[in-house]
Amino acid sequence: MRVVKSVLFGQDKRFDSLTILSLDRVVSITGTPSPYIQNTQYDFNEYFEDMIGITKPLNGVVATVVLLFSKSQTPYIITKPLHCTQKHTMHDAGSSIVRIEVIPNYELEQTILGFGEHCRVLEPQDLSIKISERLEHASQNYQLAD
Repeated sequence: MRVVKSVLFGQDKRFDSLTILSLDRVVSITGTPSPYIQNTQYDFNEYFEDMIGITKPLNGVVATVVLLFSKSQTPYIITKPLHCTQKHTMHDAGSSIVRIEVIPNYELEQTILGFGEHCRVLEPQDLSIKISERLEHASQNYQLAD
């Protein structure tokens, strides 16, 4: 299942990449002297296949993301897959290892962080380090004053 909020896609000739705007953040709309140009570059049936969410990093490439889920989270992650490429194997004491093939992006990080202590990134290492750093920064918000 894919949940995508209402978004607006567009291309500005000043930029090489596609611009994606969330409609709930649009404050006003003004006209432009530029003519409308029909999209012939992007197939939106395929554009989002390789990621979670809608943020596609420039030069983003598909990576195998391996996650370890706790025993308590395993039934949830099996019945509600993160991505259509998800494959899982049972691990020690009822925990599970999940593999997905996606372009790492902000929404993937948010999804992983949402599982809190029930999820650990095993691969790729750069994503594991990034999540670890974000959790360290988050934990600083809860340090008790001496």
